[in-house]
Amino acid sequence: MFTNTTSGKKFVAKYKTGSPYTDYAPIIRYSEVLLNLAEALARTNTGVNAKALALLNAVRQRSDVATILAPADQAALINAILLERRIEFLGEGLRNFDLMRLLQTIPAKGSITAKAASEQGYIWPISADELSLNKLMTDN
Repeated sequence: MFTNTTSGKKFVAKYKTGSPYTDYAPIIRYSEVLLNLAEALARTNTGVNAKALALLNAVRQRSDVATILAPADQAALINAILLERRIEFLGEGLRNFDLMRLLQTIPAKGSITAKAASEQGYIWPISADELSLNKLMTDN
């Protein structure tokens, strides 16, 4: 993190260069695969799924060997996986996808107010270019 000296705002300094974005940015990381599988297992099984917990701890212990997560129930396991996704993918642009697929409120940022899943504008309209190229498509 760094703070802009003029505005006082904090920014993530995960990637060092701007456009033309020469930093290596993988399309999908192995930790994302592990956390996706852990979440799927946690959501399709009751209780604390042992494999999902092992996958979650594999991702966590890669960066924090001392921490072993042991959620008490299915809901706690899913929340731990979602929190780990937030930690692991900080600054990588995946948080909004998680919020939208789970129909959670997109939090307020600066002068922009929070947007609930039930509000208009939560899902943006399909672009006019796409609609003009596919006559079978209708706007959402």
